[in-house]
Amino acid sequence: MNVSRRSALAVAFLLPILTAVSAESEGDSPAPFGLTWGMSPDEARKTGAQLAANAGRSDYGASFAATNLSKVLSDTESVILFFGFKDKLWRIAAAGRPMGPDPSGRQAVARYQELATVLSDRYGRGIETDVRDREVWKGPNEYVMSIRQGRAYRYTNFHSSANVDVELSIRAAGNDQAYYLILFEYRPEAQEFEADKKVHEKEAL
Repeated sequence: MNVSRRSALAVAFLLPILTAVSAESEGDSPAPFGLTWGMSPDEARKTGAQLAANAGRSDYGASFAATNLSKVLSDTESVILFFGFKDKLWRIAAAGRPMGPDPSGRQAVARYQELATVLSDRYGRGIETDVRDREVWKGPNEYVMSIRQGRAYRYTNFHSSANVDVELSIRAAGNDQAYYLILFEYRPEAQEFEADKKVHEKEAL
């Protein structure tokens, strides 16, 4: 695959951020943004990160909005860290700043493709799904609206040999603004979370 000079520079700049290793002992599993999979909220704070309790849904256990991370993408709007039921980092969500007004979504698509190249370099070739609205919001300047209405979606899944699953997608922030969303999950901790979730639900009934 031919990579433009701009994309090559993006890979060189972004790859260390998406694969950054925090100053932990050798053998720990590096997570994006200078974090480590399985670390506790207190350990995350020791890296300099500031954590604020996330008021959103608790489907994934304890979660925090993280700022002041040691490494982060320049256009990231927010990062949410998920620690499950045992204070162990197993999931990370990073959302980009909304781009627009641009009802065609060209800016967001270009950024999505750039990040897909970077993630492919780190996690292996991904599998992309790109569904377009063929009936209602099908015009070239209606792409963001079609995503917002759930009639179109685009995402790429990566499954690395390093036990990390990644989903990169385009989301709508309005009728003419879109942004990227990257979800990272560490498989060993994700499996433990699912087991803990069943116990948690059983104890709640």
